[in-house]
Amino acid sequence: DTEMSVLDTLPSSRADFYRNLPWGREDYPGAEEGPHEADALKMAEELSVVRPQRRANSTDNAVIRESEFVGDAVDYVLRQLESVPGQKEHKLNRQARASFILMRSAAKKDGVDLVIIDADRSAQTAARNATARANSYATARFSSHILGLAIDFKLSHGSFKVPEVTTRPMSTVVDMRKSPVHKWLFVRGDKFGWYPYQHEPWHWEYNPPGFRERFWAGFKGGK
Repeated sequence: DTEMSVLDTLPSSRADFYRNLPWGREDYPGAEEGPHEADALKMAEELSVVRPQRRANSTDNAVIRESEFVGDAVDYVLRQLESVPGQKEHKLNRQARASFILMRSAAKKDGVDLVIIDADRSAQTAARNATARANSYATARFSSHILGLAIDFKLSHGSFKVPEVTTRPMSTVVDMRKSPVHKWLFVRGDKFGWYPYQHEPWHWEYNPPGFRERFWAGFKGGK
């Protein structure tokens, strides 16, 4: 049902509140302040209660933090990047890649195609993007894409069409939560170790519990 949204995982009064807000172009957090920017922040917070975030590049769950991404650790991270079968222009950390392949097959059986728009990203590109956009909610200087632990998914699917990977207008970001791709990931992604970034419905990160230890198991410098 393309009218159903992950907002419907919230209490009905909250889902209706967010669905019916007159969202403005500038309501996405972090740039020019819109009249409902605080509501956008609250919406992400409430959705995180239903499906928690596990950011690979920050917070207590981080696989690697920016302060650790130096010296031999950089080479270690980059050596683990491998091309994704079927979309060889994109690379993921080898453990994230293996999980994605399984997840893609499971979604396909449910009639959902998981298509990558963006995965790996160089540190230089991430820094340029962050400087150009000047919005930490939308573009991180130290991004999980650098680590090969993030995917930006195509959310258009079948008859459901939406502009891809955009934060404006905010009404579009809200509509993205109706995407069959986003809904499938929201319900089943964690079974494969993939978790949302609630501000960006297209952005998902691989960071299952215990992954930090497995990630660094082969690093001679120790973590």
